[in-house]
Amino acid sequence: MKPSIGRGDDGFTGLGSDKRLRKDDARVELCGALDELVASLGTARPLLRASPAAALESDVSEIQAVCFRISAATFGLRPAEDLVTELSGIEDRCAALESGLPAVHAFVLPGGSAPGAALHLARTVCRRAERAAAHTLAHDGLGKVALPILNRLSDLIFQLARAADHACGREDIRPREGG
Repeated sequence: MKPSIGRGDDGFTGLGSDKRLRKDDARVELCGALDELVASLGTARPLLRASPAAALESDVSEIQAVCFRISAATFGLRPAEDLVTELSGIEDRCAALESGLPAVHAFVLPGGSAPGAALHLARTVCRRAERAAAHTLAHDGLGKVALPILNRLSDLIFQLARAADHACGREDIRPREGG
């Protein structure tokens, strides 16, 4: 695919088809948030590879692929029904990770390890994408599918961050009482 330099100078963007939307369209904003999530997860991957948590990189790669599938469905390039099977796999992986970690009884602060911190940042980007999806897809059939997936993805990324910290020999960091 050849880059189309200058085609967006008019404030519109292409969708992989002949259709073009304004760059401030809510669907473009949602896909931008998903793109940021993919990129933020990409920063975690080399940190994972270079750590004792390297086995978690495949999970991050799969989350990136899910984000691309949601983006494609957002622009009508694939049916929303294709996403229905994603949810149970995400829930199963989240439960498997959680079962191998200590129970959480308080907030967990990012910063235990470099890959864990990168994943916590990705989790916050995922929450932003979820808010964009709630705004954009509230009255759309895709929203009934994409919103639960994004909600579970942020849970999964949280568990991945904790798993990365623990694989790197770091405990969950708890907020200090009183400041």
